[in-house]
Amino acid sequence: MSLIPLNPLQPVVVVPPGYPPSTPMSNGFFGPLVFLLGLVGSNEAQYGSCDYEESVIPGKSSYIFNPGYTENRNYPPGISCRWTAKSNQSLQIKCEPFIIPKSPNRCSLDAVLIQTGRNDVHRYCGTGSLDLVSNNNEITVVLRSDPTSPGGRFFCVVQTVPEQKDSCRCGWKNPTRIVGGETTGINEYPMMAGIIDYELRIVHCGATIINNRQVLTAAHCIGVNVTPADIGILVGEHDIRRGDETTATVLHPIARIVLHPYWNPPTSYDNDIAIITTERVIDFNAQVGPACLPFQRQYDTFSGNYVDVLGWGSLQFGMRQSDTLQKIQVAVLTPADCQRARPRTNSNQMCTLAQGKDSCQFDSGGPLLFRSPATKRLILAGLVSFGSPSCGEGDPGINTRVGAYMNFIIANNYFKYPYCQLE
Repeated sequence: MSLIPLNPLQPVVVVPPGYPPSTPMSNGFFGPLVFLLGLVGSNEAQYGSCDYEESVIPGKSSYIFNPGYTENRNYPPGISCRWTAKSNQSLQIKCEPFIIPKSPNRCSLDAVLIQTGRNDVHRYCGTGSLDLVSNNNEITVVLRSDPTSPGGRFFCVVQTVPEQKDSCRCGWKNPTRIVGGETTGINEYPMMAGIIDYELRIVHCGATIINNRQVLTAAHCIGVNVTPADIGILVGEHDIRRGDETTATVLHPIARIVLHPYWNPPTSYDNDIAIITTERVIDFNAQVGPACLPFQRQYDTFSGNYVDVLGWGSLQFGMRQSDTLQKIQVAVLTPADCQRARPRTNSNQMCTLAQGKDSCQFDSGGPLLFRSPATKRLILAGLVSFGSPSCGEGDPGINTRVGAYMNFIIANNYFKYPYCQLE
């Protein structure tokens, strides 16, 4: 299980306004969650009287906090508690303060475990703040403290995910009559862009629109020797051999390229991400627009979920690239399964796998899109980094996890080009 770093903050020990009643949540029973309980023990009785469940009403807040928080005390040593929040919508949990004693081996002593999806469990310790969104309509929080623990404290607010405002649009998908095929509908995915190599006159890599001046792609698609004069960004395209299937196609010249400063080929595939800024504004319309960025899912591994992968890549290894934009749906592996299959991977990456399918040549840099259960919008979960050598025959593909690089993305938006911060 990956250790997820926390955002730094000044510890807060004051009870927030609107302080809740003395019990964290009402008592209740909840059936076993196998994946989570595999980490904290499978005996249902272990939580005793410290086992809570509550239904979260839209527009209202529910609260989760450590035993002793109301008396300004740390939780006691040797304790196990569980809180389960349910709703008919996706849930968001924000924790601040969050002060859990660190341990040298991946939070092996004291830990708070938060389950936001069927196979999506994160273990936390240290000092920081948390902001997570569930992949379904449930969040489970487990506190486990070591018998020798000095204790810690945390206070979390759980709310239903607010509806996206119409004034902030991202991640929409256009309807298509193509069902079950690998070719997309024309402009089905408005956020899709391609990197044009002017010398070779081909779509060299994929990219994703994130605001009206910037796209994300893989750093290895650019390389250290490429200049803005060498490439262009193609938006609104579907069939790269035709010019009459859509009126949305525009080729944008490049103003600026930023490679991640710690991308270090060929010794590592880590930090394989780059930001490209266009010279002109990318005009948004029904056929062209941005993906949603994972502001609420920075620590989400998306494991156990399916994502759409897009590209004009080769249909099979060694073949020429596709004329039309292709899509495949792949499963996201757990971090543990990812590392077993690809030992060089880390928490900044994500593995995907589907039988006989994978991203292939020329798909690099393209998006992995996760559909939000709450808003149905498409979130940019990852970027294609590198696949199996034979394009899908056995080994999982490796992708850059975009949530791990939100600070990098925001820091390089110098002129504050607008993007949605809600999915």
